[in-house]
Amino acid sequence: MHSYSSNFDLQWISFDLVDKCVRGMKLGKAPGIDGIEAEHLRYAHPRIIVILVILFNAMIIHGVVSSMFGLGIVVPLIKGHNLDNSISENYRGITLSTHISKKF
Repeated sequence: MHSYSSNFDLQWISFDLVDKCVRGMKLGKAPGIDGIEAEHLRYAHPRIIVILVILFNAMIIHGVVSSMFGLGIVVPLIKGHNLDNSISENYRGITLSTHISKKF
C-alpha cells in the first residue's frame, strides 16, 4: 500500500498524509450522519486509505464534494454543570460532522 501511486499528473494529497490523519483521530467520538465512527477508519483495511486518497484528489481536481460533507447533526449541550437546564440560553449547539469530511 505504501507504494501506491495515482494516475494523476498532480497529487495534492498523499497516502502518508491521509494515513497520518486517520491514525491521529481521537477515538470514542460520536459518529456523524453517515454513522461512520473514527474506529471504522482506524481499524479498517489499509485499502481504505488508498480509496480516500483517490477520493480526496478527485474532489480537488474536479472541484466537487459530496453533499454529505455539508450535513451534520446538531446536538444541544448545556454550557455548565450548575446551570438551569430549563433555560435555552444555557445551551450551545455542536454539530456532528462526518469523520471523512473532517479528514478532508
